[in-house]
Amino acid sequence: VPVYVGSGGEAKEESQYDAALRSHGENGENSFFGELIALGGGGGIRNTQYPGHDGSGGSGGGGHYEAAGGLTLQRTSLSGGFGNIGGSRVSGDMGYGGGGAGTPGMSDNAVPIDGRIQLGRNAGGQGMFEVMVEGKVYNFRDIFGPLSVGHLVGDQLWFSGGGGGGINSTGHESYGAGGYGGGGRGAYRNQRINDPSYYISSGESDPNYEWGMTSAKGEDAMPNTGGGGGGARGGESGAGGSGIVIIRYEGSQKALGGEIFSHNGYTVHVFSDIGGHIFRLI
Repeated sequence: VPVYVGSGGEAKEESQYDAALRSHGENGENSFFGELIALGGGGGIRNTQYPGHDGSGGSGGGGHYEAAGGLTLQRTSLSGGFGNIGGSRVSGDMGYGGGGAGTPGMSDNAVPIDGRIQLGRNAGGQGMFEVMVEGKVYNFRDIFGPLSVGHLVGDQLWFSGGGGGGINSTGHESYGAGGYGGGGRGAYRNQRINDPSYYISSGESDPNYEWGMTSAKGEDAMPNTGGGGGGARGGESGAGGSGIVIIRYEGSQKALGGEIFSHNGYTVHVFSDIGGHIFRLI
């Protein structure tokens, strides 16, 4: 069976005042096991829309200002699965969190959704540490064991958290958290840094403040989580996390491929290296 572990969307440079550097986020690559496909996450959206980029993906990329967050395509795909939309504006001028497998990305007016934990305004959506399939709950830590991949929170093993939105004003350092499941924190900025030389060179009309970096770069997502990178305004975004393919079956080893170990009477294969692989019965 062919296996592919997709890379996350690469980090993007961005400048508030240099239009040549402004860009939307990049979508992540798909990961797959045979015909089962986990779609790459949608890249974050700038307020100025780019042709052909609406932030849609496995989960949607976060929106910005009046641009709505991206749509989730995973739920309606042939493989089914889990995904949520990116956050959209309620008020203010900020970037909004990307969607996670468990909950949508957060706007600047975050509220609890479906009783799940939320991380505050502009945060990435929560990933998942367990799934329900045909009425049965599968807890990742229980069924796969103590893996070296994933985002361990307490005794829960999370995957596919959304990236936090980038924040552009003072007093918001607590906003833009990455979602549980490897999501990166968004960058945040302070203003009121007087630099007259900047305004001479840039032609800006107001010399009373200039954007200054407090956290110049969005945080990279954790590798092998499918998490989203943190957004930024005026600095570099975080890179998305690579994917992961994990297979288990009952009994002793019956196949080759990936890192192989036993857990509670099952054999587990973990494919974590980006690129193509083969899962081969023996």
